[in-house]
Amino acid sequence: MKRVALSQMAGVPGDVEATMARVLSDVEAAAREKADLLIFPEGIMTGYYSVDLTAARVPDVSAWLPKLQRRAKSHRLAIVIGALVADGDTIRNTAFAIDEEGELVAQYCKRALYGKWEQATFSQGDSSAVVVLAGIKTGLLICYDIEFPELTRQLARAGAELIATPTALMAPNAQVAQTLVPARAIENQVFVAYCNRVGQEEELDFLGLSSIVAPDGKILAHAGGDSALIVADLNLSDIAESRINSCYLNDLKRLQRAEEN
Repeated sequence: MKRVALSQMAGVPGDVEATMARVLSDVEAAAREKADLLIFPEGIMTGYYSVDLTAARVPDVSAWLPKLQRRAKSHRLAIVIGALVADGDTIRNTAFAIDEEGELVAQYCKRALYGKWEQATFSQGDSSAVVVLAGIKTGLLICYDIEFPELTRQLARAGAELIATPTALMAPNAQVAQTLVPARAIENQVFVAYCNRVGQEEELDFLGLSSIVAPDGKILAHAGGDSALIVADLNLSDIAESRINSCYLNDLKRLQRAEEN
């Protein structure tokens, strides 16, 4: 059994130190809950949105990563957390994955950029990521990524048992959290952990509605619209159990072979 926690939180716009104080507080809270893996929202370390954002205005979080790595190691707690990362004139919307040994094992960059602002602001990621965190084969997606079934399917085919998804879903798009997230779990027969923000950044209102979903679509834990730390125990054998009678991944291979013949 693996225990996964989601920190549905609001950052403090323009104040990385205050935001990271909240982040570190939830690391301690998750450790007290004996979580094995803790997931934070999209862009939470730096802030996600500013209408005129440029690379020069993106906070440098490199000094905070070692602090998170030390906490991860001391608590044997793997962490996935979102941040914007500037590189020259480009900005990448990134999910950092830190394993329970405190090692930074992945820096996944968002591939599906949402709307004109993201497309004009961020540099598009070009590769997937599946890493082992606390003994769980974890695929990484960020927000809009999960709205494309092909991206989740790619991770499931690569052996992911859990899809960890930091997100910044804003009003009025509740159907993504309520309908598409369980669908991604069901159609791939994997666990999905969808960690959204709350609060506001400029004109954006973040919805919350974070959830942890089982391979059969059952909601194991969910949050409303306020800050919350939610926790669920994942029995990884449920993946094989859900695939006994029919396995979408295997059946898809048969369908594709039939189409080729």
